[in-house]
Amino acid sequence: MSAAVASPPQSADATRLNELYGANKSLSLSVSAALAMQLPPQVGAEQIDAHVWVCERAAAEHQGEELEAHFEACRDAAVALADLAREAEDGLVPTQRRLEAVRRTHRHLRRLVWEVFDCEYVPCGHERNH
Repeated sequence: MSAAVASPPQSADATRLNELYGANKSLSLSVSAALAMQLPPQVGAEQIDAHVWVCERAAAEHQGEELEAHFEACRDAAVALADLAREAEDGLVPTQRRLEAVRRTHRHLRRLVWEVFDCEYVPCGHERNH
């Protein structure tokens, strides 16, 4: 019988950050898929706006705390995605510059989340767990 490697316990703030990151990633994938297919986003602006509101609240609640930059990055990524989705709903085709700006906010958020959690892809978290 092999021994399982247990993950260290996470704080409620870290868990909340991971939940918001997951929601942002899910919304990003939905909007990206629609744009790639040259269709309007299937997720509505209201849903993304609600996510933005939650991220803004989380960023405000964590000012001056350990994960402040992480929650601010979450808010920034959500706002950039909401703006992109709104433009797509209005029929505007995003420029490469616009898409790269949205990608940049998501990559920044992802890097910060990976400081708290092992990354989703096997090689980068492998050493820390074993």
